[in-house]
Amino acid sequence: MSAATPRREGWRGAWQVVLPAFAAAKVVTLVAVVVSVAHHAGTVTWASLSAAFSHWDAISYLDIAGHGYPGQLDYHDAFLPGYPLLVRAMSVVTRDLVLAAILVSALAGVAALLFIHELVRRERNARVAGFAVWAVAFAPLGLFLTGVYTESCFIAGAALALLLMRSGHMRTAALAGAFAVSMRLTGMVLLPVMAYELVRQGRVRSDGAWLVLIPLPLLLFGAYMQLHAGDSLAFLHAEALPSFGEAAAWPWDGLRHTWATAATSSDPANRAIFVREIIAGVVGFVAVMASWIDRRFARSLALYATLVWLTAVSITFWRSVPRYDLALFPVVIVVADFTVRTPAVRPLLVAASAALLTWGAFVFAEGGWIG
Repeated sequence: MSAATPRREGWRGAWQVVLPAFAAAKVVTLVAVVVSVAHHAGTVTWASLSAAFSHWDAISYLDIAGHGYPGQLDYHDAFLPGYPLLVRAMSVVTRDLVLAAILVSALAGVAALLFIHELVRRERNARVAGFAVWAVAFAPLGLFLTGVYTESCFIAGAALALLLMRSGHMRTAALAGAFAVSMRLTGMVLLPVMAYELVRQGRVRSDGAWLVLIPLPLLLFGAYMQLHAGDSLAFLHAEALPSFGEAAAWPWDGLRHTWATAATSSDPANRAIFVREIIAGVVGFVAVMASWIDRRFARSLALYATLVWLTAVSITFWRSVPRYDLALFPVVIVVADFTVRTPAVRPLLVAASAALLTWGAFVFAEGGWIG
């Protein structure tokens, strides 16, 4: 049997797991959205469905895809161009930006699950890989893997980068890392992660120079914004605008401010939002600590999870932490390791997560904040 045969069998097995999980998650998500629209709008049309997906950051992505960046410093500058460019390109076919965005997220979502399956299969086995695929597909905030957000594209890039990195293909891993960076600034965590893995594999001399590809999208975007708006660091300066009001801070400072806001809020709905941010931050911290405790878990993957979590919570006020937790997908391996003697727990975890996904999709469709 050739060396290529097991790899082909692995990818064939991945499709057999990924497609049912992907389809089931999308059906659950779309049904929740349709029910929400029918409940609040009274009728379900493409216009009402399109509006259901166009809330919060989705509005900014659609604005950029349709009209580009403003000529002066603006909150839109905080959103990197990778996803809007893909949406704009897809809209040439669909003639509708929202439909284009949903299709981009769907295609990237399939790719992300395939790469996660292969990463986990190589790290553990096919059974754990199957659990990982279903767990990610039905993640509590899985609505963002379907909607007008970067999550599917970012996870696809990050998962491919980690897969290639762990397989020793550093050059193509750097290209995948660059793709992730073009979607979201969080992708920059792949630079130190890959540098660590290069040292571990003893490939610094042969492949180290390729790491310069990872921040290349930021450099290109900075050059564009310098010409377009006269500010090469607009994507950072935009974070300080009133629309965001965020600045770097120690995680415990962000936790303290978020807790104080939750404790003093007189609106139960707002208080629940802040509490969810805190819960997501704490759950992320527990996942990161568990990744270091689990000695079977690759240190480079633990480093990735740690840096992703830090980028989400190292700000003056915790915001969108539940959504950013989606990028912690490698810790599903840790969950599998801790449930190796009780595998029957895994379907229950996926079922509980699916319930949260349904709730989140319903709330988001009516314009509520879920992360």
